[in-house]
Amino acid sequence: MLKSLPAWHAQTTWCSAVLNSCLFFHFSWPNRRHFREVPTMRRPSRGFTLVELLVVIGIIAVLISILLPSLNKARQQANLVKCMANLRQIGTTLQVYAAQNRGIAPWGAVYSFETSSGWVSSGNNSWTWRDTLSLQAGAQRSADPTAPNRCDQAHAMFDDVDTMPQRTAWGTDYRAMYTANFRFMPQTASQDWAFDGSGKSYFRPRKVALRRGAEIMVIWDGSQRLEDWSDGSADALSYPLDGWKTGWGHSYVYPAFPSQWWYNGYNDRIQLGDGGLGDNSMAGLKQSNRDLGVDSWRGPSMRFRHMNNNTGNFLFADGHVESRRLGEVLVKDICMDQN
Repeated sequence: MLKSLPAWHAQTTWCSAVLNSCLFFHFSWPNRRHFREVPTMRRPSRGFTLVELLVVIGIIAVLISILLPSLNKARQQANLVKCMANLRQIGTTLQVYAAQNRGIAPWGAVYSFETSSGWVSSGNNSWTWRDTLSLQAGAQRSADPTAPNRCDQAHAMFDDVDTMPQRTAWGTDYRAMYTANFRFMPQTASQDWAFDGSGKSYFRPRKVALRRGAEIMVIWDGSQRLEDWSDGSADALSYPLDGWKTGWGHSYVYPAFPSQWWYNGYNDRIQLGDGGLGDNSMAGLKQSNRDLGVDSWRGPSMRFRHMNNNTGNFLFADGHVESRRLGEVLVKDICMDQN
């Protein structure tokens, strides 16, 4: 007959079982350091289908086609405004020069071989109005000691936008894109029949304070010279403008209009150059609205280079600047009063 175990033995056995269970959980349950997640089955990621990709590309193309014209127009408008700012600065410099020189504008062009009937003796020195105003605005004088009135590079206000790239012919980078009205700032020794029917009289620089100053264009966008010998600058003066009617016996003095050649009155559209380049019809103006090439003596002397070659900027004698579209410049806009 078995003896019954004492009570303390049963309690000891139960405690041993509990302790063994705790130890088992402690050493067998994975902690964070040793835990490794069992990989689960994931649905593979799916890329764009060809149809979806084509739809996205189509949407982008439509947005670009909508935005590009607006962006291009904004860029052209910014270039137009920058050009107008250049002309305003040129106008201000012209006024300062005139205030220091009895109100008279500078000579348009002075050449060493001309004396202008004793008015100007230039010696070995030659320069244009762009040199004069560049020096007035602080440009560096030419390093050539025989050319004290000339600068090697025009002031930055003469470098327009919407122009052909810089040319390096003859090692020069003068870069001046504006042309002056020959009637306002003439070349020395140039003559005109306008004041005298029996013989030529000499042009002289005009007073800046003109009658009809708010109506007379004096400086504007010029056509670039693209010959091999040129750096791409425009002509300093508007020699062939309106068919060489300045200095060749056919200049017009407002308001006494001489009925000559193809103009019928002061309200006719101005011709941009020689008749062989294009007349003053809209077709002729579109033909002649270009930069100067091989026959540059024909002109043009005015360039509508902005807003898709349809707009030009013009400085008036009173200092204000206007934009005009091709065909909107009239004969009376460039003719001087007899004063």
